[in-house]
Amino acid sequence: NEDRHIHTTSLQHIKTVTDELRQNEENLTPSRPAERTRLSRLPGATTGGSTPELEGPQEPTFEQGILRMMSQQDVRAEIFLRSFLLWSDTIEMVRVAGHPKVYKSGWVYPVYIFSFISLLRMILTPRNPLLNSLGIVLQDLPFIFVRLSLIIGLGTITPILGLCKNVLVTLSYAYFNYLTKFRIFSPFEISF
Repeated sequence: NEDRHIHTTSLQHIKTVTDELRQNEENLTPSRPAERTRLSRLPGATTGGSTPELEGPQEPTFEQGILRMMSQQDVRAEIFLRSFLLWSDTIEMVRVAGHPKVYKSGWVYPVYIFSFISLLRMILTPRNPLLNSLGIVLQDLPFIFVRLSLIIGLGTITPILGLCKNVLVTLSYAYFNYLTKFRIFSPFEISF
């Protein structure tokens, strides 16, 4: 009677991030020289029957020595750097909430609320196209206003460097993603 209640299950191997990184590293050779970048002309700009390719700038390659070691890139290091910047900024804001001037006033609530909101972007996958813009909208832009308000209202209890980082990240994101689309800001526009 008890044998009828036994269920069999099958186990499947689930790929982890480490497995995918190992697979990607196996596909790439450790010191692969950079290939020439090929730029093709626009379809309307051809003069003959064939479309010649223009050679773009060639990246330098280093075959030996310390420059070879310095030119190696690992995806895990990039992920760590991005997450470190995210966490250090949020941890600094939470540290500010522990300052006596902040937690004895009403400023503790906006600091905790915006620190929590800044962590909401952690629910996105690492290659989500919204990750960069949500980083600006949920963390850097609100932290500009909170830090500036704290500095104006309570003095320099939050580092000025954190405010500069938030302003620089926000302005560079807006410039490179939106303003360069205008003709006046385009670095490729040549006028005589």
